[in-house]
Amino acid sequence: MKYETSQKEQKIKILEKNKQLSDAKNQRNFWLITGLIILFILFAIIYFLAHNRQKLRNKQKEIETEQKLLRLQMNPHFIFNAIFAIQNFIYENDTEKSSLYLSNFAKLMRLILESSRKNLITFQDELKIIEYYIQFQQLRRENSFDYKINISENIDTENTLVPPMLVQPFIENAIEHGFEDNIENALLKINFNLKNNYIFVSIEDNGKGIKKANKKSKHQSLATEITEERLSIILKTKNKENNIKIIDLQMIDKTKKGTIISFKIPFIEEF
Repeated sequence: MKYETSQKEQKIKILEKNKQLSDAKNQRNFWLITGLIILFILFAIIYFLAHNRQKLRNKQKEIETEQKLLRLQMNPHFIFNAIFAIQNFIYENDTEKSSLYLSNFAKLMRLILESSRKNLITFQDELKIIEYYIQFQQLRRENSFDYKINISENIDTENTLVPPMLVQPFIENAIEHGFEDNIENALLKINFNLKNNYIFVSIEDNGKGIKKANKKSKHQSLATEITEERLSIILKTKNKENNIKIIDLQMIDKTKKGTIISFKIPFIEEF
């Protein structure tokens, strides 16, 4: 009986030990499966985030490429107009003006070509391009118009970034079409105001007005069309016509003449 009892006790101990081993094995399997599930979930999350990030990068590259293409389209348009003006000077046998005009054109082109490779440039550099371009046009038109540039005090021109060559097409239209008929005391006003994280831009002239200009020239400027496309990408809007407001001042007040063109761009600070 003692022997049988001893055998039974040993069997019970073996069974208990086997049960403990089985429980430990099950527990290890449980934690192994749980760990694998957690790793799978983490891998899925990382893959999802990486895939989304790559999609955003590709989208950003696509936008940047589109912006570069639009800027590259603007450069030949601008160069054509400038060379045509130089050609007129040469035909008039005005060697001194042609030389000065060509020198200023070279300086301006250097700034434009440097900026065309970038999506954003400093506000200060954009202002240089604007002033060079206006002075270039003043030389061409024998100072038949004046200009003023107003910048709100809360814009730090050195540390604010803007897309290059957005304002120039509208300045060109104001000078070429608004001041086409030798307006007396012709004045071009360009305003930059910062409000609600946007820079609001307005280009105002006291020329003949867009209504009369459109009657004479029925086609839209290529540079203006390209700028509308660029603004729709920058502002992420589908309806590009709503991005630019054009007001003929005579439609508001019969005693006034000229046109105001206004649009906004996001305020971006350089850190």
